[in-house]
Amino acid sequence: VFSQFTLTDLPPSLEAERDDCDQHGNNLQAFFAMADCLSMRDGGCAVMVEMPPEIVIESEAERLALGRQPYLVLIERKNILNWKTEFIAGQEVLTQATILEWREVENGDFGFVLEPFFRVLTPGGFQVWQVNKAIGARQKLVMVEEGQTSIEDVPLTWYSPQPQRWGHGLPPFRELSLLTLQHYRSRSDLSELLHRCALPVPVRRGALMMDGQTPPPLVIGPNSVVDVPEGGDFAFAEPAGTSLAQQQQHLAHIEGLINKETLAFMSGDNQAMTATQARLQAGQVQSGLSLAAAQKASLFEQLQFLW
Repeated sequence: VFSQFTLTDLPPSLEAERDDCDQHGNNLQAFFAMADCLSMRDGGCAVMVEMPPEIVIESEAERLALGRQPYLVLIERKNILNWKTEFIAGQEVLTQATILEWREVENGDFGFVLEPFFRVLTPGGFQVWQVNKAIGARQKLVMVEEGQTSIEDVPLTWYSPQPQRWGHGLPPFRELSLLTLQHYRSRSDLSELLHRCALPVPVRRGALMMDGQTPPPLVIGPNSVVDVPEGGDFAFAEPAGTSLAQQQQHLAHIEGLINKETLAFMSGDNQAMTATQARLQAGQVQSGLSLAAAQKASLFEQLQFLW
């Protein structure tokens, strides 16, 4: 549902980068689809507007050939370590944020290792710090990059499906996650019961005892023979499986709860409901989607401003 949107009146520079807005080959629609997934899963994510490092150019033709343009960076919530905000004229403004980045660092002649770097964003500038691995060093971090930006804002935007303060927001489908785990566990138990009940158990009655009052070994196979004494019996018994019906009812109950959490009536649920119930449910869905759409539009406006 969130992926159905149309972009209009884009700035020329953003229109030029529409098919590759993050330097990874993703267009704007695909990029925002990934942002929707992260925000719905984690309750929020961040989008940063980044600019390639400035280099010395000698002509306009060289600048056009280099194609130096801003690009978007999608940041998961777990990689936003801390932040600081202030209220200016009643509006929350981000004044500092620390982002965890993983970079490939050469290790030997042919290998690479991933090492953490910490990017500290402030209005008009940034710093990048790395863990100091020097033996006996008192300084825990060492600065490896520092630079200035052309805008007096932190180029980082918070995206959450519901209006929240910067960095806040609960996953909207957290209850669905718990139900899914419960459904997986119950379905696994049911599969184990079905497997055990489908396996027949050999039963032998009236076995002739060997010396020491022990029954002879029982070998079952396509070419084996079982001696049945007079009055004895040999057959395969199946477990009763009296709890299977209860397990299946429990699974159906969990699936019903999952359908309610995922708004299954939007995709053709055949449950009968009155006109009032349908109108109320439709109103709730429309309200939630309208709120999420407004949040997405607000995110895009902020990104356009930073771009």
